[in-house]
Amino acid sequence: MGDLRPDQDVENVARGYEKAGASALSVLVDAVHFSGELRFLGRAKSACSLPILAKGFFVDPYDLLEARVAGADAALLIACALSREELKNMLKTSREVGLATLMELHDEADLAKVEGLELDLVGVNHRNLATLAMDHELSASLAPKLPVARGRVAESGLNSAKDFLRMAALGYGAVLVGTAFMSQPDPGEGLARLLEECHACR
Repeated sequence: MGDLRPDQDVENVARGYEKAGASALSVLVDAVHFSGELRFLGRAKSACSLPILAKGFFVDPYDLLEARVAGADAALLIACALSREELKNMLKTSREVGLATLMELHDEADLAKVEGLELDLVGVNHRNLATLAMDHELSASLAPKLPVARGRVAESGLNSAKDFLRMAALGYGAVLVGTAFMSQPDPGEGLARLLEECHACR
């Protein structure tokens, strides 16, 4: 979708999200696909008090160490990008360095891959990483089968109060939203407006 934030105004966005009522921040660290940078973690952390999730394609335990040192409180693990043994090793490393994890799932194969693993957060991403197509029913179809975790997160393609409330009704305690806010002039204001709509719809 192109460069959504060419100014890379990390601090302003972080402060705006916190003021609007965000529970945590997702910070892009992948330079190749998302123009992210590892140093964005420290910049975001210096600007707000929210927990910070490092969002990138982590494939080696060293990636997790880097993220933790750079200021991350949690890291994204994409189940389809790693084998079961690799996932187990990444989870072990994250626990050793005090880093929480969000395990991202895309289909039934991912569910089978993480079966029996001890997870912090489990997420369902509506976006197919191979085709970038959206399956807005995936969160509903996987919800009854999700593994035990401290929290459930719905990801991608969520941009309205109706979407948020539907995810809550399905048992998701959090949503991870990027493009819907980052494409706006002031992401924090966008979040504040949407949260107001959610409260009005209840």
